Amino acid sequence: MGFRSLWEALKIDKAPDVRSNRAALLLLFIIAAVLYVTEPLQAPVLEFYSALESFLFNGKGFPVPSNELMITLAKQLLLNAVSLYFILYSALNYLEYKGSENETVNIAARGIDLNITLPRTLRDYSTRRIALKYYPSILLLSLAMLSLRMFSVFFLGIPYYIVATMLSMTLLEQIYEDRNIFQAMEASASLTKGFKFYIFVQFFVLSSILSLAENLLLNFLASSLWAGSLIRAFLFAWLTFAIGRLAGIVYKTTRLLHISLDVFKLGRF
Repeated sequence: MGFRSLWEALKIDKAPDVRSNRAALLLLFIIAAVLYVTEPLQAPVLEFYSALESFLFNGKGFPVPSNELMITLAKQLLLNAVSLYFILYSALNYLEYKGSENETVNIAARGIDLNITLPRTLRDYSTRRIALKYYPSILLLSLAMLSLRMFSVFFLGIPYYIVATMLSMTLLEQIYEDRNIFQAMEASASLTKGFKFYIFVQFFVLSSILSLAENLLLNFLASSLWAGSLIRAFLFAWLTFAIGRLAGIVYKTTRLLHISLDVFKLGRF
């Protein structure tokens, strides 16, 4: 893994069905654009933070969340919930994409197939249908992580990032290894052992790159609420699909590393 994996994550057209993938990206873009366009000109979240700072440092009264703030938070939660489906869908598209490269490695004259294959019960399903089937699992896992994220605010978010990285492969383990959610969590923790920091850096850099691109585009091109909303919506949709692809890349690469280490331990080199 390295910067090459980040570049690969941005190539969202590498999918079993390019048209369906583009249609899904367009759908997410439209959903995000509708939610962003309907936001008020003055972000209520910034207003609340400003009032909260006045409460903490200037002794003013505790700010009461406005209706606009609650609506904005509800929209953001809805958008994040929708994006979870597309993250899983994009990860599956990466893992199911059959490129032209031969991915079978010959170790000590013994071929080891490194392709990750779906269980027999899922092989006739499209990636769209598989993502829909496992969407409740990723939603429940994300809700559980949300409570941890709120708690981690007091510790600079460190506990959340550690656990999130450790469980980042849970859903893919559940799908490809046909495990239950608890077995998949245990397998994910095992797969990420020794790689947590590097995995965290990969996702952090990807998010930072697109966040920087968003700020630059908003500063130079966003002359109106509509333009700004469309730029934010497009980059949000692209980041969502890129995160999914990066999750697939990290999962496949980590599995490869573990297989290689197991082969080395068995003395098959």
